[in-house]
Amino acid sequence: GQLDPWGLRGVFLACLPEDWERFMLMTGSFSTAGLNKQEFIEWQALLREALVLPPNKWQKLEGRFDPRKIAKLLAPLPMTFEWDEKTPRAHIVTMRSLHAIIATIQLDLLQGAKFRVCARHDCKEPPFRVKNPRKEFCCHECAHLALVRRSRENTAKTDKRKGKQ
Repeated sequence: GQLDPWGLRGVFLACLPEDWERFMLMTGSFSTAGLNKQEFIEWQALLREALVLPPNKWQKLEGRFDPRKIAKLLAPLPMTFEWDEKTPRAHIVTMRSLHAIIATIQLDLLQGAKFRVCARHDCKEPPFRVKNPRKEFCCHECAHLALVRRSRENTAKTDKRKGKQ
């Protein structure tokens, strides 16, 4: 059946590496080539990077990722437009979940969307869409945890200066 490509992207980027096979069962064909756990992890890393970098910098990712993966990221996708009396719609029809995920990234960036990695160093969530340029954390829980950690570090430094242990 049809999957929401943005929902698919969210599930893919948030999927734990040990659950890669479950993701594949849910979505079917990922790409033209076979996929194993290591490939899954590499695609996650590349697509996370693609979300936060402008497309004109994607070519520079070749030093860190397989150039064939970069070529897939940059490859044109077939698109059809549906014009009716209401709102025009674009359709990207694909049997591969990778192409659907890449299309969401390209469309979001084409619309000027900005994405950022959470400022909490151990957050595993995918990059989040930036609506407020001052927002550093993906969610309230990450902001709260970072604040608690910073407070504890400051307390420990103060205690150490005062000679407490």
